Amino acid sequence: MSYTDGAARTNVYRAAKQELAQHGDKLRTLLIELAGIIDEIDALPINDEGARELPPGMLDRAREIAAVAQDLESAT
Repeated sequence: MSYTDGAARTNVYRAAKQELAQHGDKLRTLLIELAGIIDEIDALPINDEGARELPPGMLDRAREIAAVAQDLESAT
C-alpha cells in the first residue's frame, strides 16, 4: 500500500481511529483524524492564484478537531 494513495491513506486513518476509539484514547483518535485532513489538504491541487480550494466543511472540521484535542490535552 502506498501512503500517497488517498484512498489507502483514508483507510489507514479509519482503521487507526476505530482501534484507538475502542481503547478510549480520544485525543490520539482526534489527532489521527486531523492528520488525515491535513494530508488531504496537502494533496489538493494548487490553483492559478497559488492557493488550494478546500471542499466545503473541511477547514471547519479541522478546527473543531483541533479545539477538542486542545481541550482534552488541557484536561490531562
